[in-house]
Amino acid sequence: MSRPWGAEAQRRLAEILPPLVRNSGAFAESRVKSILAKKGVAGVLDEIGLVTSDYARRVYYVALLDNVALDGASLATVLQQVGSGSNPITIGAPCSNTSPRARSSTTGPRSRTRARSKG
Repeated sequence: MSRPWGAEAQRRLAEILPPLVRNSGAFAESRVKSILAKKGVAGVLDEIGLVTSDYARRVYYVALLDNVALDGASLATVLQQVGSGSNPITIGAPCSNTSPRARSSTTGPRSRTRARSKG
């Protein structure tokens, strides 16, 4: 038995598809770029706040860090959100997988001096 594709099916798909895509992590890179262009970092952080999958959250954080240099307030929000995840090991992984742009602020001459003084 088949049913014709109608308004109810279209409505149901429109209801189910956004959370499904969001929580799968699929297209995270392009979604983050699109959200950044429309709503900035705050919009991406709002979107990540809607994600229920630890894996997908990680993918979104990595995409965010790969596409923008965060200011102090945004970085603090990211760290707060990362710390509130249900699986801190998985959620915390983006902090060690940041882009060269994001790492540049922690790998300058001062941090190298600290590293040498420890060893």
